[in-house]
Amino acid sequence: MLRPAPTKRPPSPSAARSAAEKAWAAKRERLRRRARPQNKLRICDDDQLGQRFEDAEQAARRAGFLAEANPDDERAAQHADEAAAALEAARAALDDVSDFLMRVHGSVATPRIWNTVTGRVLGLGLSLRAGEWVELETRPGTCWALRNGTVNVANDLT
Repeated sequence: MLRPAPTKRPPSPSAARSAAEKAWAAKRERLRRRARPQNKLRICDDDQLGQRFEDAEQAARRAGFLAEANPDDERAAQHADEAAAALEAARAALDDVSDFLMRVHGSVATPRIWNTVTGRVLGLGLSLRAGEWVELETRPGTCWALRNGTVNVANDLT
């Protein structure tokens, strides 16, 4: 007597579910490891200081290129050092007068802002629905946050 050939069974639902979970876990890990975009935000109403900083930045870049192209030229190296020092002075002056005011619009959950200079993170432990916003303002020694311009949410800052 012949037995029927065994048929291949489709994978069980739990096996299919575990394969999908593994795929999502791999995707989450890949997303965690990716480089996130970072932009510097500087808010300054003093156009002269802003122009001074941009000019110093261009001069430092130019002097650095010349010093790199002519490694034996001591005068070019000295000029590059002086331009770099002028750039740092212009950056410090601009940072001193730059106040930080940001509005974060929803929908977003637990937004975070990275300060790329200090490495510190300003985070909000709340969620915003579409149409809601939070205004953040930092000044030396202070920080406040208002939801929709009225409700104080400074206690949610992390």
